[in-house]
Amino acid sequence: MCARGARTAANAYGLTLIEAFAESAWQLPAVEERCARERCEAVVSLLDPNLFSFRRDVVALAARLRIPAHTEQ
Repeated sequence: MCARGARTAANAYGLTLIEAFAESAWQLPAVEERCARERCEAVVSLLDPNLFSFRRDVVALAARLRIPAHTEQ
């Protein structure tokens, strides 16, 4: 799903989409801080070759925030 498709889907369900980008694992702490600050309720990561290499870190981030995570494979 592209970013536009994700935004359309979120709107259809009455959700607010907060886009937070990380191109490497070292950028995840900033994403985690933003998600905590904006009280994210879930993490959905779109299919991306770079993200695939640190998907476990994304799941760990969600676990620390105690929110569900979905990563495409």
